[in-house]
Amino acid sequence: MLKDKRTGRPKIWLYRDKETNEPKGDATVTYEDPHAAVAAVEWFNNKDFHGNTIGVFIAESKNKDDQTYNSIADPGIAGNVVAPEETET
Repeated sequence: MLKDKRTGRPKIWLYRDKETNEPKGDATVTYEDPHAAVAAVEWFNNKDFHGNTIGVFIAESKNKDDQTYNSIADPGIAGNVVAPEETET
């Protein structure tokens, strides 16, 4: 898993069901560069990903001191989103 050099936290976070530990189909990707986060939204929002149209948007951090930027893949657009760990090599 890719880790943020500054915080040590994962750069990709997959949300999982608390009871089954199965992926829910949504994820957060952290970017250090706000321009890269905006570009990810512009490039991936409403695009086909493994047969599903995904929604990608900028999320606001809960931590006001956090200087990272997040893109969120929203499974509510059209079905499940394939987890990034399944596509990475």
